[in-house]
Amino acid sequence: MVMGNKKFGGYSNSSQELFVVSDECTHLKGMIVLNKDGKSWDCPCNGSRFTYTGKAINGLAKVN
Repeated sequence: MVMGNKKFGGYSNSSQELFVVSDECTHLKGMIVLNKDGKSWDCPCNGSRFTYTGKAINGLAKVN
């Protein structure tokens, strides 16, 4: 999805709550992709992973 000039991704959990996150990895701004099996956002450029709420959990991305 696009809002203004920025791109975002969305994830809906089992309670139908919608979580919207920036599609950019915080490391080198690579585009993250949803890993439905792991319920995470993954950066194919550097292996960083984010929770479905957007919190960095490992890799080269800044942990927030």
